[in-house]
Amino acid sequence: MGSDPRGVSAIVVDMQGSRADHELFVRVGPKNPLRTIETPEWHGWRWSSEEKRIVKWIESTIVQPVGVGQGKAMRVYPFQRALIRTIADSLATFVSIPAGNGKTTLMTALALERICRGDDYVSVDVLATKEDQARRMIDTARRMIECSPKLAPLFEFYKNKAVLEYRLTGSTMRAHPARLSAIQGLDFHLALIDEIGDVPSELTTSMIARLGKQADGRVVGFGTPGTSFRDNMLESVRAQFREGTLPAGVSFVEYAAEAGCAIDDEEQWAKANPAIEAGFLSAASMPLKAATMPEHLFRAYHLGQPV
Repeated sequence: MGSDPRGVSAIVVDMQGSRADHELFVRVGPKNPLRTIETPEWHGWRWSSEEKRIVKWIESTIVQPVGVGQGKAMRVYPFQRALIRTIADSLATFVSIPAGNGKTTLMTALALERICRGDDYVSVDVLATKEDQARRMIDTARRMIECSPKLAPLFEFYKNKAVLEYRLTGSTMRAHPARLSAIQGLDFHLALIDEIGDVPSELTTSMIARLGKQADGRVVGFGTPGTSFRDNMLESVRAQFREGTLPAGVSFVEYAAEAGCAIDDEEQWAKANPAIEAGFLSAASMPLKAATMPEHLFRAYHLGQPV
């Protein structure tokens, strides 16, 4: 860190793009020059709660890249704010929610807020059943960055490794396939597990075992109920939640219709899908899905009911 002649805190770099800090090694791939810029205002933010800080950063920094509200400041809806509050207050959070409720968008926004906070060398690791699925969250983050004028000059993307780097602090967001060999040695501040119901339980357990290496480390898993009887962490946590045996520091959030409800019950559609009330999931699409999908798949993917 340094100060310019006007006394404004700034990041100092040379004309070739090599930073005075956080750049100790030459990295493979091109790096665009990073001009001397003022430190972003959010580096110094202090809030009464982590939830408020996260929501403020998302709504004031990220521009919605696609879908409802495209090109406008991203909005955090009440149900998303409640999820963020739970995540901020827990070591591990597992969320069961039907498809189409913006889970990837929210997870990506959480990842960007964490690496942009201003702490040095923060690691956000994304785990999914396949590496290309994990890379999709990286691609979502890239679109958010490209659409957000405040963020675009501050990032570098290494395509061959699927790594996003916040160049001011050396913080990164990386994608990993769901293999034990891929996650050995991870030292994350935030681990995001996409479609956690499809990720083998031992991998999620391995990620949880790494909690504590960072004082503020957290694991967050989002998933849609599946149709498999095989063991998976989402169903294990669901069972523990219903039995009242969840360990301290672990939270489970479920959005689901009531068991045994009719598949054409509009109230149950809204109960299972908070995005309908939020306005970015059309209830008009539900009758078509109910009429054309096998009932067990409709119940799993759109009513949040594991079968």
